[in-house]
Amino acid sequence: MTKIRKSCEGEYEPTDYIPCTDKDIGSLWAQILDYVRQISNPYIKRLLENILVKDENVGGRFKESSAARNMHHSYMGGLAEHTLNVTQLCDYIGGRYKFVNRDILIASAILHDIGKIYELSPFPENEYTDDGQLLGHIVIGAEMIAREADKIDGFPHQLKTALMHCVLAHHGEYEFGSPKLPKLIEAMILHSADNMDAKLKMIEEALESNTQGAWTQYQKMFDRNFRKSVL
Repeated sequence: MTKIRKSCEGEYEPTDYIPCTDKDIGSLWAQILDYVRQISNPYIKRLLENILVKDENVGGRFKESSAARNMHHSYMGGLAEHTLNVTQLCDYIGGRYKFVNRDILIASAILHDIGKIYELSPFPENEYTDDGQLLGHIVIGAEMIAREADKIDGFPHQLKTALMHCVLAHHGEYEFGSPKLPKLIEAMILHSADNMDAKLKMIEEALESNTQGAWTQYQKMFDRNFRKSVL
């Protein structure tokens, strides 16, 4: 080899060089959009379409973003994978309890981490941006909902507040960075589903990285180690 040059866009596959979901990102995104189509409330449906479909920048970044810097789903496509998991869990759980507004629950599940696309820089950096450091994805996401809802004529104020509350409360406890405690049944379900998927993914990754023996190394987040199931 006598010459070298910088490769151009389209001459390489980014996923060959950066961590990426083992799922098909296009399929993940299609399933998320299918949930959008199932929404019956016209205001919520239009809000989701405006944010995810009509704004190609948001949709593109959503599909490529990670769900975290290093805790869980911290790879390209991680945000779409985590969002779909949480939405599916919410759909399953919500149908088993009274007083649950499915449209609010599903919409808030889809949007709960939307602020991650601005909290974290694109790969290969995947580092906190200034907005991520100063505001965080919870506040960014709630502001996105408020801003887009205000563009839709007649969008009910109480509906906007409910969606914002679910996003603001999805971390569940003040100590975990949640600005509000869940005070709607939809917010409590969302918090439970989000917490479940994040923690189970961390356990899954710990088990996958364990190449010797039945037990994982000590997991600081859980204050314990885990054993592979006896199969």
